[in-house]
Amino acid sequence: MRLKYLLLLSAACSSPYIAGAQQRPIAYVPTEGVTVSGSLEVANGKATIGNNGSITAGDTTANITLARGGELRLCSSTTIHLTTDRSVVPATGDNSTALMISLDRGALEASYKTGSYSDVLLTPDLRILVSGPGDADLKMRVNQKGDTCIDNHGDNAPYVTVTSQFEGG
Repeated sequence: MRLKYLLLLSAACSSPYIAGAQQRPIAYVPTEGVTVSGSLEVANGKATIGNNGSITAGDTTANITLARGGELRLCSSTTIHLTTDRSVVPATGDNSTALMISLDRGALEASYKTGSYSDVLLTPDLRILVSGPGDADLKMRVNQKGDTCIDNHGDNAPYVTVTSQFEGG
């Protein structure tokens, strides 16, 4: 009898349904020329990133379509880690999610309309908060020494706040 309850608990914990709500995908990426890992499903040459995943561009730019709208472009050999901010619980019917994007080194371009919640870009040294309202048209590069360059431009550019991971300022 005890084994039966453990099996039921195990099945409930591994289910894509959490508190009655199905997990929504974060992003989609063609699998040709990229390496993907994490919570994902691959079908017909496209990976659907679930609640977290890593994407590494090969020799060419990788184009990632965000499920909430917009896209990310990764320069060759760049790796990012994507997840949703689980501290934000959208209201019923609200399709907004807060993205967390981690970039150790490399370059990316992001083009999307900011959501109801702020997105976070993390580098080894910086926490970059992208807040709405606005149309994000960001270009970001991090070299092997951690030097970071971010370009936030456009007529409707979102607010961007940069803080140090180490100094708190």
